[in-house]
This record gives sequence, structure tokens and C-alpha cells, in this order.
Amino acid sequence: FHSHNNMNLAFLTAQDVFDYNTLRRTIIDCSLYGMGRGAGNLNTELLVDYLVRKKYYDYEFENILDIIDDYIYKYKVKKDWGYSVPAMLSGIYKSHPNNIIYLTQKMRLEMKDIKNVIAMIEPLKRQRYDYGNIESLYLEYIADKVDDSQSIEKLKNIFGGREVLVMVPGNTLNTYETQIKKYVERNKLFIISVNFVMENENSFAFFGNEKRYKKLKNKRRGHKVIISSNIKSEEETDIIVNYHSLINRGFKYFENSAIMLLNLLKKLDVRKINIAGLDGFKKETGNNYTDESFQNDRHINEFSELNRDIGSMLEEVVKVLHGKCEVELITPSVYETIVRKAKKN
Repeated sequence: FHSHNNMNLAFLTAQDVFDYNTLRRTIIDCSLYGMGRGAGNLNTELLVDYLVRKKYYDYEFENILDIIDDYIYKYKVKKDWGYSVPAMLSGIYKSHPNNIIYLTQKMRLEMKDIKNVIAMIEPLKRQRYDYGNIESLYLEYIADKVDDSQSIEKLKNIFGGREVLVMVPGNTLNTYETQIKKYVERNKLFIISVNFVMENENSFAFFGNEKRYKKLKNKRRGHKVIISSNIKSEEETDIIVNYHSLINRGFKYFENSAIMLLNLLKKLDVRKINIAGLDGFKKETGNNYTDESFQNDRHINEFSELNRDIGSMLEEVVKVLHGKCEVELITPSVYETIVRKAKKN
């Protein structure tokens, strides 16, 4: 067993390997002072101390410490190794360390930007290093990246401490139209529609999809619009927020606009988020949207996978907000059980 210490887990994992029941002989690889490239390896001194104190092996632990002091320490001073944030990112994203080194040294990116670029690389490609691929992804990332601090502050001033209603274009917006209207009037909610425009003076429209944004050009005029930075803005009044901070590339369907909006609302200190129209996808219903302009039958065979990804992303949002902001589904949804469980946990 040979481990790298990117996330400071080499010693803990080695203990699990040691205790694993197997008929095979197990060799655990380690190095004095954790010496090794980048994040380094499992520390011999840690493993030996564990074996002596917990497993009653007969090693001369003090001699090992003497060797480190007399011979290894001087190399550590000249050539540093061990835990670092780039090494941690390499571990989190299962990426070849050369990818991190390249972005750190050549592109001179900040750590949060490195994280986002690495997340853009396909999982299998991350385990190798292809500088041409990284450069093209870097250019794509920079094109979409914006400093949205002023936009976030502006939106905080509008939505902070308030109760909002997120309107997702599921078919329950039609079947529960009367109930939704009464709920809005009773609670005096701010409304944010996802990829469509509502005729309501207290409403905003959020667009995470460029096709929908362009298609509704005429309807957008005169309305308050928030867009993610992957969309090319056509209006000076558009409030633009950073696309890369709203997505999680760990999921196949990370560009779901409803989830992107919820990730934005996490930053705005809202008091409560009500969600209508987040129905989920069902083959048997025939139409999963408020109108046919949204319908895309090409994805019908992916509905179960779509529901799974959206459900997992929704669960993450609810768990993060738990105790700070209540999230409630006010129309029927395939995600009801997920939200209930997330609130309890």
C-alpha cells in the first residue's frame, strides 16, 4: 500500500489498511518525515509509533527520530514537501499534481480559480496532464468569470432578510395557479422566475440558460433581470452574477438553472425560500413544463438521471441553509422526500 498525503489522510488510511482482514501479506510503504514529491507520503515515524503503542510491535522508535534529526531534516529545509493547498486540491479532485502546478506557476491563478478550472476537466482526463486542454479550459473560464461583488451586494439589499418565491417552469405552475397566487398575496413575497418572465412588478427573472434569455428578448424589456455570466448580456440593466460560483461540476447536469438560482440565494441572506414548479421529470406525464416552449423530448431517456442529480444538488443546498434559511416546496415535487430528510439532518 503506497499513499500520497494530499489531504493529510495517509496515516489514517494506513491504519485502516493494517486492520483490514486479508489472507494476503500486506506491505505498507512509507518514508521518513513523509519525504516525497509534492504532498509527500505516509510518515514512517507516525506508522512506527502506532505499531509500537497500539499493536505492540518491537521497533526502536527513538532511533528513527534520531535518523530524521541527523540526516533528513537538512533536506526538508532545502527542498520543502508536505501538505499544501494545491496538494489538497489535487486530492479532492483526483487530479494529477502537474495540473495544479501548471495553473499555479504558469497561469498564476488564485486558489479558488484553480479549483474551478480543475473541476472543468473531465474526471478521467484529470488523472493525466494535458497542458493544451488546460489552457483551452482556462480561456473558457476567464471568458465567463466576473467580479460580481457589487451585484451580490445589490441583491442582498433587495432580498436580504426577506421571504422569496422561486418559480420554476414545471407544470404545477398551471395546475396549482390559484393556490400559488393566494400564497403570494398572503405572504407578500418577492418572486424570482427561472428562465421565464412573469407579469408582476415585484418579480425578478433569473436566466442561467442563454437560449431562453435570447428567446424572451421582447418579454424581458422593462423587467428586472439577473443573469449568470455564461450569458452574453444584451441590456445595461441586467444584474450579472458569476456563473462558476453557482455550479458544481461534480454533477453531470450541473447547469440546472433552478439549482444555480438557489446557490445564488445562499449568498443573499434571505429568510425563507419557497419553491413552486420544481416538479421533477416524469415520462408518463407527457408535458413536464408550463408550456411547450420548454419541452425537450430529446432528454426523455435521461429523466431518472436528471432527477437524481437535481435531487442531490437540492439536498446539498437545503443542508447548507438548514438553521439559517428555511426551504419549502409549495407544489408537489418528486424531491419532497429529499427536502424533508435534508431538513432533519
